[in-house]
Order: sequence, then structure tokens, then C-alpha cells
Amino acid sequence: MSLTVQSEVGQLRQVIVHRPGLELSRLTPQNIGDLLFDDVMWAARAKEEHDVFAETLRDRGVRVYYFGQLLAETLEVPEGRAYVLDRTCTREMLGPELVDPIRRLTDDADAATLASYLVGGVLKADLRPLAAKRRPGPVAALPVRRPGGADAGHDRVLARPGPEPRAA
Repeated sequence: MSLTVQSEVGQLRQVIVHRPGLELSRLTPQNIGDLLFDDVMWAARAKEEHDVFAETLRDRGVRVYYFGQLLAETLEVPEGRAYVLDRTCTREMLGPELVDPIRRLTDDADAATLASYLVGGVLKADLRPLAAKRRPGPVAALPVRRPGGADAGHDRVLARPGPEPRAA
């Protein structure tokens, strides 16, 4: 499968979307800036609007793939699961005190739950009691960055990006 964009105005045939989920339920006025959101969103309304959007795409002949479902399918494959976890549950990503408790949590999770954690993050309450001395707020495992542009064939379309993500 070739993953290219040849035109900004051509017919959209396939798209990967993310249905709002766990991550929205974890937004608070205190953490929205760190997680690159402009405001706390109404999760139920965001899901409804997304479902209407996805159905509109389908009605127009677009094949809609869900990121969470694709990720869960990947995590069902032992090699895919190991690949993802070996790259996200690291000292550099989580800090030395959280690697083991988060790895235990992710090792015990089924593929759909693990996909939800990887997209929505992990809260203190998700970790086993006394698993670590320091427990963070949400640990977002899915890198979120506001796009600075898009590829269109051999050209790059640049846009003014939003705020820079905070340093790790």
C-alpha cells in the first residue's frame, strides 16, 4: 500500500481517524495546556460529532479506518505488542521509577485496553498501589503534535503550527 497524497483537492478514498475516547475524560483545566488542548471538551458531544463526521465520509464512499482499532489489531500480534511496548515503556519516556509499574500494567492489559492506554494515557489510579514512589498525572504515550504542514506529492504544504510541545 502506498501512503502518499497527490492532491489537496482530489477525491478522498481512505482515511484513518481517531474517535474521541479515554483522553477526553482525562482532560482537566489544569492539564489542558500540557496536553496541547485549547479547552476541556465535552466528551459525549465530541463522540457524537465524530460519529456524524465518520458516517458522512462513509456516505460519500470513503473507507474509514479507526486508529484505535488498527492499534489494537497490531497489539494482538505478540511481535507488534513487544515492538510498541519496548519503545514506549522506556526510562527516557517514563523515568526510572515508572518503567516497571507501567510495564506491568501494559503487560497485563488486553489489546483493546492497551490501545486505550497508549492513546489516552495512564493515570495514578490505573497503576497498582505502591508500585512507584512518584506517580504522574496522565502519561500520554501517543505523541501529539499540531501539524506544521502536509505532503502533497513531491511538494510540502506548510502551515503555521500551534504551540510547541513541552520538553520531556
